[in-house]
Amino acid sequence: MWSTERLLLVLGLALATTSGQAAEPPPTATPGVLRIALYRDFPPYSHEGSGSDVDLGDALARGLGLRAEFAWFKADEDMHDDLRNMVWKGHYLGTRVADVMLHVPVDPNLQQANPKVRIFGAYQREELALARKSEWRAASTGRFLEEFAQADGERIGVELHTPADGHLMHALGGRLRARVAHFGATAAAVAALQRGEVGAVLAPRGQLQAALGGDPRYVIETYRLPPPAVDRWTVGMAVKAEAHALQASLEAALATLIQNGTLARLMTHHRLTTTTATP
Repeated sequence: MWSTERLLLVLGLALATTSGQAAEPPPTATPGVLRIALYRDFPPYSHEGSGSDVDLGDALARGLGLRAEFAWFKADEDMHDDLRNMVWKGHYLGTRVADVMLHVPVDPNLQQANPKVRIFGAYQREELALARKSEWRAASTGRFLEEFAQADGERIGVELHTPADGHLMHALGGRLRARVAHFGATAAAVAALQRGEVGAVLAPRGQLQAALGGDPRYVIETYRLPPPAVDRWTVGMAVKAEAHALQASLEAALATLIQNGTLARLMTHHRLTTTTATP
């Protein structure tokens, strides 16, 4: 539950932004600058200086009266390492922490395991999905893998070292292992699908939507994993646990972007349609 003081702060900041009144920028490591940690080579969210998270970071900084500065980084072993390196401690090679990190799963277990950060500000829903040839109708029945296993010569693409990869390598008792094509990125797997080198790709829906861009030759549909595996999640942001004022300011700025339609427009611009207005 929010305290009355924090709730009033968030509402006050949102009102000031909406009414055009200048709110006092929250404290950041560098006055006047919001340093934002973004994953490198992660299309359509953040890749080669552009993406939905880049646009969102710019919009959040403007809403706070700050200038956006991006700290690009490559994913480490897991999300715990990324939060340590980019939010609360820094990397042993000298990488300076950011004020906020985007594209963090809003998950209670992740939060509990990382008490030095605060995870909040859901701005996108994501789920595992399958991109397949439109003529393959079996996927809609939930029996895609069984049908795929009987399709001679077909391969399925997946990004290496992802939950989707682990699922395919163990599905049907490991019967599909020889037919799983691994790629360094989902975009590369989708490109192989469009070239006819694989018959389907298993990946997060947002990445598939952006990479295919509505190509009518393919269908994208929800893919469910057997419990307790996670196949749906919400994406938000993280700051240091003690950065209460910054968190409240970011929550207010995000609320404004949701209310005035900016978030929906920037998601659509990047071919993303699964967004949430529920923090």
